[in-house]
Amino acid sequence: MRELNTRIEIPGRGECDLAWGDFRQTQKMPSIELVGKTDRCTARIWQQGQRLTVSYSNCAARCSGRDTFQYVWPVLVDLRNQRCD
Repeated sequence: MRELNTRIEIPGRGECDLAWGDFRQTQKMPSIELVGKTDRCTARIWQQGQRLTVSYSNCAARCSGRDTFQYVWPVLVDLRNQRCD
């Protein structure tokens, strides 16, 4: 991975900031895995066709609001237009 910056906003709950500089890559295959440099926040990234999926675990401390992270779902990125679903 070269760069990964994700800001997830959960209306009425808060937001989560997951910035590339805060992670180190620990695995390349079968999926990319990034682990927080100062915590256990983990990002897993895999590609299926023209879609990239990014999922997070153990990242509640990176979110505002007490239960915001409970509402974070995997992020789907369309590689053709680089838009998120």
